[in-house]
Amino acid sequence: YEVLGEQLLLSSNGSTEKLRVFAVVSCHRGEGVSTIATNLSTWLAQRGKGDVLLVDANTAHPSVHRIFKRKLSPGLVDVLENGQSNGDAILDSPVQKLHILSAGNAKVNLSQIFDSDRFTKQLDLMKKPYHFVVIDLPAVSQTSIVPRLASLCDGVIIVVEAERLRWEVVQKMKERLVKAQADVLGVVLNKRRFYVPGWLYRTL
Repeated sequence: YEVLGEQLLLSSNGSTEKLRVFAVVSCHRGEGVSTIATNLSTWLAQRGKGDVLLVDANTAHPSVHRIFKRKLSPGLVDVLENGQSNGDAILDSPVQKLHILSAGNAKVNLSQIFDSDRFTKQLDLMKKPYHFVVIDLPAVSQTSIVPRLASLCDGVIIVVEAERLRWEVVQKMKERLVKAQADVLGVVLNKRRFYVPGWLYRTL
């Protein structure tokens, strides 16, 4: 996470329009997006220059609230669907400078919840008090709206579970994101297995 975090900090500091909102996404459920998003957010909060907000947008399979032992609702769904103030839904975490917005209790179609105008407005509101916003998105295979949501963020990180997918599948997912005008910053290979001892691998 240190390497990934450093790269994001460099990208943010080196661009004309600073990158502040990052989406984390995968092709299929279970590839470790929530773990990557949580650890990245923690690292940015500990090493960055300001407060960080972690948003659980995976409303069908939320997990951020469980990781931090917080309530599921009110959350993002309540903010988007009912116009509730995000200040009432955003919670502190055990990590200093890291705040979380749980998914909320989704009862309607995702495409209705994530209307692009409402989501864009909330992103703008989230950016004001936070230095970075990290969004845990649903898998691309779960819903067709993911590429559109990713395009509303400043940058996208793709998580790929090692040895699970053919690279052609990953490439097609990346092409879908790019076609939606999402800015893909890179790919994280997760759950990589080492077939040589760890001490030897580090010397190779």
